[in-house]
Amino acid sequence: MTPRSRSYGIPYLDPETARAALADDPESWPARSHEGVLTAAMQRIRADLDQRDGVRAVVMAHAFVVGGLPSDSERDLSVGGVDSVPSGVFDGVDYVALGHLHGPQQVSVPGSTTVARYCGSPLAYSFSEKSHRKSTVLVELTVDEPPVTTLIEAPVPRRLTEIRGELAHVLSAETDQHLDDWLKIIVTDPSYPAEMHARVRERFEHVLQLTHEPLDVVRVGAAPVVTEAMAPTDVATQFVDFVTATPATEAEVDVIQQAYDAVQAKAQAAR
Repeated sequence: MTPRSRSYGIPYLDPETARAALADDPESWPARSHEGVLTAAMQRIRADLDQRDGVRAVVMAHAFVVGGLPSDSERDLSVGGVDSVPSGVFDGVDYVALGHLHGPQQVSVPGSTTVARYCGSPLAYSFSEKSHRKSTVLVELTVDEPPVTTLIEAPVPRRLTEIRGELAHVLSAETDQHLDDWLKIIVTDPSYPAEMHARVRERFEHVLQLTHEPLDVVRVGAAPVVTEAMAPTDVATQFVDFVTATPATEAEVDVIQQAYDAVQAKAQAAR
């Protein structure tokens, strides 16, 4: 037997702008927080349900619920430092379809039969999501039983992969399996490899992030202070020293000097 059901949508509620709309009277505004405005919204939903006997209730809400695991992709919902909502706010309905967090996960509602889940995003939107198994949640409601959820995995048009190691490893046959992936590559050679970007991008068509992070670099102290009395070549040399955590080589000093001389010559010719 198919039960009667009712769905309630709660969009993202900005506390500052939603408080007035959710106030029962001018003297009882909800607290200036996500918990405050969502609590007020859920009170209205429960009041509506009280008038509907035998109805299974589904709430769809955009919120950061306590217990959920965020990634690097979500927009910050904090307002005045109050960004999260206790899951108990949603007690009293059958199923809560949550949106905001990109990782598929169930959120516990202590002491309640309410089932709450983040379906998650259908695609990965940052490399922090590379291990997520994206899916859609199929929810089945019966007359008397708790909701039954089934995860339907989403297709993965292109995997997200992180490759870390020296350039020789990155360019070796060991990484052939990742030629078609979206890639984040961290090259760890002690010094910046010659033509690193060109060589990596020639091999991998789908590089999204490429950085050089030498393993042995230990920077001590703050960055050098630049003064007006310093020669521009000395400033550049100190920058190389600080970034690489090793003194600039003679070849690097020569390149800096040549670049400076070329700029000076061009400035002289333009006068």
